[in-house]
Amino acid sequence: MRAIIRLIKGEGPVTDIAGLIERTEDRLPVFNGRGGLELIDNFRIGCRGMILAPDCVDYAVRAWEAFHAGNEAAAEVEYAKMPAGGGFRHAGHRELDLLRQAAVRRPHRHPDP
Repeated sequence: MRAIIRLIKGEGPVTDIAGLIERTEDRLPVFNGRGGLELIDNFRIGCRGMILAPDCVDYAVRAWEAFHAGNEAAAEVEYAKMPAGGGFRHAGHRELDLLRQAAVRRPHRHPDP
C-alpha cells in the first residue's frame, strides 16, 4: 500500500510555519494549530487553514471569511473573541513583559532515599 500525504499540520510559531510553507513550494497545503495562537498572522503568511479545538472553530471561520474578504480589522475582532485555547493565546505574555517570572516544577517528585 502506498502512503499519501495530503497536508501538513504544523505546531509552531508563525515564523517557523512561514519557512515550512516556503520549503513545500505550495506542493502541500500547510495548516497550523497551537490553539489558534497567531491566527491572523498564519493567514497572512499563507496557511491554508487551522486545526483547532471545537470551541474555537466558529470564531476562526468568521475570522477566515473576513480576512479573505479583505477585512483584516473584522478578522482581528473575531480572533479577539476566541476562547484562549488552553492558554496558548497568552503564551506571548512573557515577551510583552506582562509575565515577569514563572516557576516551573518538575513533572514528578523524586522518591526519598
